[in-house]
Amino acid sequence: MKRSMTLLVILMGSLALTTGAIADDAADIKATAEAAATAYNAGDVDAMAAYWLPEATVFHGGDMPLEEGFNKEQVKADLEAGLNYDFQWRDFEVKVYGQTGLLLFPSERGRP
Repeated sequence: MKRSMTLLVILMGSLALTTGAIADDAADIKATAEAAATAYNAGDVDAMAAYWLPEATVFHGGDMPLEEGFNKEQVKADLEAGLNYDFQWRDFEVKVYGQTGLLLFPSERGRP
């Protein structure tokens, strides 16, 4: 579960980095987040990969090294071994700052 949440956070960061946003793009950003969740829930590895920057990395904290952000072959193997995603968006808001769009969840609201 912890790995899934880490991947989700990185995925959302990738969405923010790959989409130039203007103030009226909040609906498009929300739709993109929902499409990403649908791809994960369906186990569609090719669609999942579309939401990751090729150079993306993941940091799990501590003294662990950076890892490749999205490894298509590893995800395929994980899915074949029984991994299932059940991402459901609820209670989030979209904020647009210049050309960057972010999804904010209750635990992030109010942080500097």
